[in-house]
Amino acid sequence: MASAGNSAGQSRWTNNFAHRAGVIGTYNSHIRFTFWLIFFLSEFAFEIGSGLLTEMRRLQILLEERDKAIQDMKEVEDDLEKSVEILRTEVRRQEQSAGERATLLISLSLSIHIASSRQIWRRKLDS
Repeated sequence: MASAGNSAGQSRWTNNFAHRAGVIGTYNSHIRFTFWLIFFLSEFAFEIGSGLLTEMRRLQILLEERDKAIQDMKEVEDDLEKSVEILRTEVRRQEQSAGERATLLISLSLSIHIASSRQIWRRKLDS
């Protein structure tokens, strides 16, 4: 009987062990899957993060280039405004000078006309 009880105990123990091994095996496969999933997701997150950092650096470089171009354009604009102001000043000076020359020309023409008229009157008076 002892062997029958012993045999039944072994059978129960074997069945119990087999059941636990199956549970543990299933549990281990869940753990392995969970670790694999965590690893995969961490790699995926790392690649996304790396891609975002690369894109952020590229955009930052583009912004710096744009800011430099804007600064260069502002400097050119300032130079052009100075040139325009110099040209306006020169045009005013030329207009003023032209006005003075026109006044002088009119004055000279008038003087010539007066001198010519006097000469004509003198000749008439002398004759």
